[in-house]
Amino acid sequence: MTRRALVASMLLVLIACTAFADDTKLKVGKDETMKSVLTAQIGKRVTLKLECSEELTGIVRAVGDHTIHMGELTGKEFFDAVVDLDRITVVVIRVK
Repeated sequence: MTRRALVASMLLVLIACTAFADDTKLKVGKDETMKSVLTAQIGKRVTLKLECSEELTGIVRAVGDHTIHMGELTGKEFFDAVVDLDRITVVVIRVK
């Protein structure tokens, strides 16, 4: 096997392992709240759809009683955001 072929096959294995590592299942129970769903996503990237129709994608840093702290915002990499939990209408979570 040539060196290039070896490097290419190693890269494919790494990409496949990364894809499987991100494969999570979303489980939502009957008593779940927006706060509990977001708390389970701390450290992960999610998209929030807000009442005003704006979308915000970033990493969930912390979830409080009334707010969520988002970091590494898509398109606003140098900014963080604090969002009112009551203003979130949808949470989009990547599962595959």
